[in-house]
Amino acid sequence: MRVSIGADIGGSHIVGAAVNVENGQLLSATKVDVKINGAEDASIILEGWKNCLEQVVSLLPEGAEILGLGVAMPGPFDYENGVALFQGVAKFDSLHGLNIKRYFRQELSFIGELPIQFLNDATCFALGEQWQGSLKGIDRCVSITLGTGYGSAFLAEGAAVEQGESVPEDGEIYKFPYLESIAEEYVSTRFLCREFKEMSGGVEIKGGKALVEHIEKDQRYQVIFEEFGGHIAATIGPWMKKFGAEGLLLGGALTGALDHFGPALKSRLEEQGIYAPIKTSLLLEDAALLGAASLVIEK
Repeated sequence: MRVSIGADIGGSHIVGAAVNVENGQLLSATKVDVKINGAEDASIILEGWKNCLEQVVSLLPEGAEILGLGVAMPGPFDYENGVALFQGVAKFDSLHGLNIKRYFRQELSFIGELPIQFLNDATCFALGEQWQGSLKGIDRCVSITLGTGYGSAFLAEGAAVEQGESVPEDGEIYKFPYLESIAEEYVSTRFLCREFKEMSGGVEIKGGKALVEHIEKDQRYQVIFEEFGGHIAATIGPWMKKFGAEGLLLGGALTGALDHFGPALKSRLEEQGIYAPIKTSLLLEDAALLGAASLVIEK
């Protein structure tokens, strides 16, 4: 059996697992989840990551051939060179400037000269869904993650597209100029909280779930989600047309409120002549793991 090792790194934990590259199935018996405090010293964080990955390999079936390691990593990070650029983002500050690829190369007993690849976690999420999830069979697609930020990824033929006239720079829509600011100020929990505070006369909420609870008591707040869906369509729609997207994947915490903003998103996209299906995650927390594992597989 040929396998790829995938890792999904976040500010509070690392999840690792092996994936059978022949059928794209995650080997659940190898899945390891280790809590990591992103505010710890670099040596403690790195040791935790190393231990998790070594545990994954120790759980492999006998005779498994490892092809390499793929890592879903949040930014800011130099993905090509494997260097941490975290600074002032409330996690991993102690890793700033460290070459994580070099560390893995030197410290992981199983890696040797095998390839090590890093990619943004939101993009890995999309790649996993395209390989084995809700985007399977859809070649050109756009993925967005909706929560405290506005993540995006443009995929074609099983790879991320980050440059060219058909995509925003680095595939990132969040920083694109929109209305009086940038897209993320209108497509994030900040927008929902800001609008609710204004409508309610100063009442503060923490996110989408709280807004849904208020809507259940007072339907007039539904207009906030309708505006939210419109802002998503206005910011992503033109890029979907340029890219020729055949599908749109939604991920992130706010997808739990899709019933509230989905109809507005769909209708506003259709007004732009976009009828691509809107999908949600099938693989859930395993999506980024599968996407990371796919990074070292020859496409």
